[in-house]
Amino acid sequence: MLQIIKAQKKDISDLAKIYMKAYNAEWEKWTLKKSEEMIIYRLNKKIKFKAVLNWKIVWWFFSDVKPFYYWNIMIDWDLVVDPKYQKNWIWKDLFFFAMDYAHKNLWAKFREFYTFKNNYQYKRYKRLWFWDSKKFILMAWNIKDILKRW
Repeated sequence: MLQIIKAQKKDISDLAKIYMKAYNAEWEKWTLKKSEEMIIYRLNKKIKFKAVLNWKIVWWFFSDVKPFYYWNIMIDWDLVVDPKYQKNWIWKDLFFFAMDYAHKNLWAKFREFYTFKNNYQYKRYKRLWFWDSKKFILMAWNIKDILKRW
């Protein structure tokens, strides 16, 4: 049974191992120590969830929310899925869960970030209805619109 619960300091080691495996599977080179430092930083965020499947953490999501003009936006976010579960779309449902939480509980309206078109994450986020420009990508979404499509 899948459970989505708040991530805590006691999860640092398990979350760091997933972080290291997920990013090293793509192209980066993370050590366990550096991954743990990243998790400690991420645990200070307003949104901090983990997904547990059969007593094992398989996914986590951290994000801050800050005021921006007349609404709030999600900033400095990170979503990591254990590589064993990346192809079964569990991450998509969990991503929408986190957006729904931010929208309903923290009044977040938009999220945007920059990436490059040759980045592996670009293809992943295009499937989530982000939109882009020509060369340097400002990917953004209106959370309400995304939640309507979910």
